Amino acid sequence: MQDKGRQCRPLLFNKHEYMRRYYLIFLSSFAVFIFFLTPNINTGDGGELATAAWFLGTAHPSGYPLYLIIGKTFAFLPFGNIAFRAAIISALFSSLSLTLIFWLVLKLTTSSTASLFAVTTLLVSYSYFTQSVVAKFYTLNLFLILLLFSLWAIRLSSAESRASSVERTGSNKQEDTRLLYFTMFIAGLITANHHTGIIIFGPVAAAWFFTKKFSPGLSTIFTGIALFLAGFLVNSYLMVRGSSGHFFNAVYIDDFVDFNNVLTRSGYGSSGTIASTTLFFHSFTAYWYALINFLSILSSNFSYFSYLLFLAGSVYLIGNNPKLFVFVILSLMLYGPLLAKMSLVSEKTSETDYYIVANQYFIPALSFFSVMLGAGFYQCEKMLKARELKLLSKVLPAILALFPLIFVVSRATDSNYRTDFVPYQFAKDTYSGLPFDSVIMTFGDNASYQGWYLKLVGRYREDICQIASGDQKKINLMFQGCNKKVYGTVFPMFYSQNFNEMVPAILKYRYYGTDPIKETGAYKQFLYSKTLSVDYLYLPQDIFIKDKNYRGNEVNSFLSQTQLAADKVINSSVCLSHLTDDLFSRQICSGYAIHLTNTARLYSDESYHRTGEKVKVQVRDMRSGYAQPLYTVDVTEKNRPYLELSTHILRFNKWPILYMRGK
Repeated sequence: MQDKGRQCRPLLFNKHEYMRRYYLIFLSSFAVFIFFLTPNINTGDGGELATAAWFLGTAHPSGYPLYLIIGKTFAFLPFGNIAFRAAIISALFSSLSLTLIFWLVLKLTTSSTASLFAVTTLLVSYSYFTQSVVAKFYTLNLFLILLLFSLWAIRLSSAESRASSVERTGSNKQEDTRLLYFTMFIAGLITANHHTGIIIFGPVAAAWFFTKKFSPGLSTIFTGIALFLAGFLVNSYLMVRGSSGHFFNAVYIDDFVDFNNVLTRSGYGSSGTIASTTLFFHSFTAYWYALINFLSILSSNFSYFSYLLFLAGSVYLIGNNPKLFVFVILSLMLYGPLLAKMSLVSEKTSETDYYIVANQYFIPALSFFSVMLGAGFYQCEKMLKARELKLLSKVLPAILALFPLIFVVSRATDSNYRTDFVPYQFAKDTYSGLPFDSVIMTFGDNASYQGWYLKLVGRYREDICQIASGDQKKINLMFQGCNKKVYGTVFPMFYSQNFNEMVPAILKYRYYGTDPIKETGAYKQFLYSKTLSVDYLYLPQDIFIKDKNYRGNEVNSFLSQTQLAADKVINSSVCLSHLTDDLFSRQICSGYAIHLTNTARLYSDESYHRTGEKVKVQVRDMRSGYAQPLYTVDVTEKNRPYLELSTHILRFNKWPILYMRGK
C-alpha cells in the first residue's frame, strides 16, 4: 500500500515471477510436512477419520462429510497406508493456507520478504506445525476460512479507491457479485466441516457493511442463497451414508432429528454449536481467563518479539486502511479470546486442554496474527530502506524472513510424528495378546478409534469382537467394531445386552477391556478386572455366578500363562524411539510399563537365579488413572531387563516435556 486512500502498488515483478514464488511456497512447505507426516494412525481422531473415510461412513459429530469425501478420494493414492493417505490432506491444505497467506501479505504490502516472514513464522509455530502432520480436519477448516478472509481483505484494501470514484464501473459491480457468489458457496461448504468455521461469517458480514455501496438485486440475492445451499448440500452425505444399516458409522443418522443433532453437535451439551454461542453472554469474569489463556497460546507459538511486530503492523494498517485493520482485528478477536471464552476458560489449564483445545482450535487466530506480523515486518523494512543503507536494506530483511526456519529443529524434536508408531503398535498389541474368539471393550476415543482402524481397515484379528464405550460413567455400548452381520452368530449373547446371558462366555475368559473396571463406574455392579499384559481381564461379580468354585488358582494360573504368552508378541520399544511430545502417545506408554512390571513379577522366583536385590514397583496407567498395587519384586537375571525397560519408558515419557505447557 501507499498513502491512505490509494490502492495497492503494482507488484514489482511480472506474473510469471510471482507465480513461481507461489509454487515455491506451496511445494517447499508441502515437502516439509510430508517429511514429518505421521506414518500410520495417530492418537485422537486419526483412526476414526481414516476408517470413516475408507468405508464412506460418518465420524463423530458433526460428521465431517466434506473431509470424509476428500479422504475417500485420497484413499486411492498408490502409496502409503490408508491412515498416511488421510494425513496427506492435512499437509496439503496447510500448504495451500500458507500460500494464501503469502499471496495476501504480498497484495497488502508488495513485499515478498514480508510475505515470506509471515509464512515461515506460522509454519514453524507449534500448533500449526503439529496440525499439519497428523490426520485431522483443522487445516481443511483453516483453508476455507482463509479463502474468505483473504478475498475480503483484498476487497477492503481497494475499497477506498473505489469509493473515491464518481461512478462504479460495471466491471467493479461484476467483481463484487462474483465475490458474493463465491462467499456464499464457500460458506455452505464450511458447514460441512468443522463448526468453528462459521465464526468467519461475522468478520465477512462486517466487511460487507464496510463496502455497503454495493447493493445486490433480488436475482443476485436468490442466486447467492442457491449457491450457499449448493455448498450446504454436501451435508446430505450424512443422510445418505449415516444409516444404522451401514457397515461402519461412528454415529447413526436415520432421520432428520439425528441429522440435526449430529450437525449441531447437540450431544456435546454446552460444547454444541448452538449452545456454545450462548456462553458469550455468561460469566463475564471468565473473559479474563479466556484472554490470559489465548495470550498463553500466542506466546507458545510465537516469540515475545512478535508482539512488537504486531503493534507495528497495527500502525501500518491503521494508517493505510482503518477498515481493513478493523476486519483483521475482528477476525483475530473472534477466533482468539472469544473462541477461548467458549472453550478455554479454566484458571488452571490441564494437559488435555492444551492438547485438544489450545493446540487445535486456534490455528485460524494464529494465521491472522501472522498476517499482522507480515504487515509489521514490512513497516520495519520500510524504515530500514528509508535510511538508504542499500546492501543492508536488501540483505537483512531476507535473512530475517528466513530466520524462523531454524525452529524446524525444535519441531523435529517435539512434533516429529513420523517417528511415532506408539498408537498403531499399542492398538496392535492390545489385540495380539488376546485368546482366540475374544471380546474386548474399549473406552474413550483413543482406544476405540485406533481399534476400529486396525480391525476394520487393517483387518487384524478378525476373530475378536470390539465393543466401544465413551467412558465408564454410564453403560452405552457401541458395536462399530463388532458388526452384528459378521459376529452375530459368534457372540450372540453380547448383542442381547442381558448380562446374565453374557456370564457363561465371560467365565471362559473371553471378555477383556482396555481400562480396569473403576470402583465408581456403572460397570462395577457387573464386573471386576484383573491386569493382563496391556489389557485387563473382565470377570463377573459373585452375585451372577452359580458355581462359586471356579476361581482361585485357576484364574491366577490362566493370567500367568497368558501374560507370558502375550509377552512374546508385545513390542514396547516404540515408547523409546518416538520423538514427539504427543500427550496421548506418552500416556499409552504407561500401559507398556505395567505389562513389563507384571511380567517381571512372574520371572522373580528362585529358578531364575535371584541376585539378592529387591525393588518396589508401582506404575500408574495414565490412560485410566489406575495405579497397580505396590509390589516388592526379587530381582533375577531374567526380570532385570524388564524392570530396567519399564523405568526407561516412564522416564522417557514423562509429562513435563509437553511443549505448550512448558512456556
